[in-house]
Amino acid sequence: MIEGDPDGPELWAQVDAALKRVYYRADGRPFSIQAACIDSGGHHTTQVYDFAKARLGRKIWAIKGEAARGGARSPIWPTKKPSSRMKSSFRPVILGVNAAKDTIRTRLHIKPPENGEPTPGYMHFPADRDINYFAQLVAERSIVKMVHGQKFRIWEVLPGRANEALDCRVYAYAALHGLMHFGLKLNRWVELVSEKYVRPHEEVLATSRNDVLEQKPQRPAGRVVTPSETKSAEPVKKRFKLAGRMAGASSLPHCRDDSAFP
Repeated sequence: MIEGDPDGPELWAQVDAALKRVYYRADGRPFSIQAACIDSGGHHTTQVYDFAKARLGRKIWAIKGEAARGGARSPIWPTKKPSSRMKSSFRPVILGVNAAKDTIRTRLHIKPPENGEPTPGYMHFPADRDINYFAQLVAERSIVKMVHGQKFRIWEVLPGRANEALDCRVYAYAALHGLMHFGLKLNRWVELVSEKYVRPHEEVLATSRNDVLEQKPQRPAGRVVTPSETKSAEPVKKRFKLAGRMAGASSLPHCRDDSAFP
């Protein structure tokens, strides 16, 4: 959690530094934050917009939860293409928070994997999370409402409970969906990262070049390649990093979890 005054530049400088930082797992594996969602609701919307707009290239997104009238289950990340009018003005990304909360609660019920085997959808948490964090994570309940004869299900905060941890989880999961919306092949990237730590360095390097970078043309035998040909043959890198996420639960970014992978 980063504490400070959202009206001043000091807080946002700390947030920016946290977003650029390289983090390390307990086993020494490094990873960096590839995308972040910051809630633009509350009393500091302008500050969030200014911060996110200047960092769109780094996929720092100002977001807002949908109104979800009638219990609507919109996609977690919007699939509608922006119109020319929308492109001309900066707007927050509207998230399908109901759908995200459905998924998160379902995954919380998945049984722990046996013998450390990977389990699709199982969520791992850092060891320093205390009981208060998990109390916030389950601070909302799914209830059925009826309006004009129509039944629908919504998420409601329990009286007197804080839900910032759940909000962070929702925004983190949404950021992952944003990355996939823009082309991230998550399963393949996880395979490449895993191979890096179990296979010889040379073999992984070859795999990474084949699957993540564009192929470098082979030099024909018996022919001298000119400097101009060599320059044009250099591979073009596609910018990918291991997906870390930061999420905001009010107008401020609060925490980052490394377990929102599907």
